[in-house]
Amino acid sequence: MSAVFLHQLRRTRRAWGSSLAAGLASPTLFLFAIGAGLGSQIDDAELASLGVDSYMDYIGPGVLVVTAMQVAATESLWPTMGLLRWGGVYKAVLATPITSAELGVAHVMWLGFRAFVAGASFLLVLALAGAIGSWLGVLIAAVAVLVAWAHAAPLVALTVGLEQENVFPMISRVIIFPLFLFSGAFFPVEDMPSAVGAFAKITPSWHGVELARHLATGDLVQADLFHLGYLVVFCAAGFFLVQRRFRKHLDI
Repeated sequence: MSAVFLHQLRRTRRAWGSSLAAGLASPTLFLFAIGAGLGSQIDDAELASLGVDSYMDYIGPGVLVVTAMQVAATESLWPTMGLLRWGGVYKAVLATPITSAELGVAHVMWLGFRAFVAGASFLLVLALAGAIGSWLGVLIAAVAVLVAWAHAAPLVALTVGLEQENVFPMISRVIIFPLFLFSGAFFPVEDMPSAVGAFAKITPSWHGVELARHLATGDLVQADLFHLGYLVVFCAAGFFLVQRRFRKHLDI
């Protein structure tokens, strides 16, 4: 599996600079536009109810987590299809001693690494902006990886069984983008309609946002163990599913 990781690293090394700049620019601009711009219109009473001093402090950790989710989920669709079907890269990999199950796990782990790099870079921006109030905030990058794996694994498992990319635009619009907006990154899920809020609380992204927000302030609560356990179990199930799907569709 390490060979697949190194292959991906070498294959994409020339594009890392531009990819990182583009991936970092969007959430950073979004953070300051919403956090500082729109946040300036939120009164002190509302901020107090959120338990923060500024709206940027509230949305910063959440934006990091949902951005990592969005990066990993998007990479699980068209780019993964390209490696599996169009470019023939993974067909060549399977001609080596690497098994299909190992390939699937390595690919999802690679997507988690992509999310980690984006998350760690954005975490530095948050720290410079004063949105991280505790040294525990460094662990938010790890939370971003768990959230990335939790979303990438089922999408990669879906992609490996597809011949065409027809459903990808619908997945992006109907699943990924709503998760970005309604995972509690921008406002409490308790403020949503009850059905929407209940659904949000079973998504890995919401658990990641809650855990990241508590790490940023250093105010950990007992529920954070549940958030962490939920993410770990979801990731484990996702990796298991990926192995089964890769064996089913790639083993000859």
